[in-house]
Amino acid sequence: MNMQIIEAMLPALWVSLQLTFFIAIIGFPLGAVLGFGMYLLPRWAGGVLWVITEIGRGFPALVVVYFVAFGLPKVGFVLPPFLAVVVALTYTTASYTAETFRSSLVAIPAGQTEAARAVGLGTIQTLWFVTGRQALRIALAPLVGFLILVFQGTSVAYSVGVPELMSVAYTDGVVEFTVGRYLLVGAAMYLIVSLLLESLIGRITSTRGRKSRRRGSPVGGQLPVLPGTPKAPPEASLRSHTVS
Repeated sequence: MNMQIIEAMLPALWVSLQLTFFIAIIGFPLGAVLGFGMYLLPRWAGGVLWVITEIGRGFPALVVVYFVAFGLPKVGFVLPPFLAVVVALTYTTASYTAETFRSSLVAIPAGQTEAARAVGLGTIQTLWFVTGRQALRIALAPLVGFLILVFQGTSVAYSVGVPELMSVAYTDGVVEFTVGRYLLVGAAMYLIVSLLLESLIGRITSTRGRKSRRRGSPVGGQLPVLPGTPKAPPEASLRSHTVS
């Protein structure tokens, strides 16, 4: 590959990585709010959140980008192309990951919630101290996998003029009559980043598996200690009481 092409594509790769970072850092927490809300809130409120997520899942990402970039200015909301892509893909990301968070919360045994309620914890306290942390551990590997799709999905930013990988590969390739070479370099960069993220998924999964086997906990690693729960007496103290 021509080093000049690689050097020309590196700034575009940086733009794609920036898009991925901002979309993930906002979209994943927003997805957690939507997913946990659908599970914990009253039925009518959960239904509203469900409609919001289904709209985001039902429309193609490119349509959402066009709506934010070209539709919102019609009503007075003008965003720079980079920010428009971040807003659009953040909404799409949150809509898809909401189901991941909801499912991870459903996967936690109901007995843990019942135990938390038995010691006087409310809904928010139970989510914070008991179920929420375990749900995040369960959702971690799928979220990293979805991060690959987010990175690859930033290619739609080309449609609104953001100079990311696909945009630079096509425009510079047309100017220099070497579109094939530019696209090949861009594809290689997408592949390298995706493989790095896949290796991260494997490492997270293997680490979680070792911790679960070592601790003997079925879900999310070690079970949390509920606030207000009395500590178990030391083993030596138990033996002394038994002997006496």
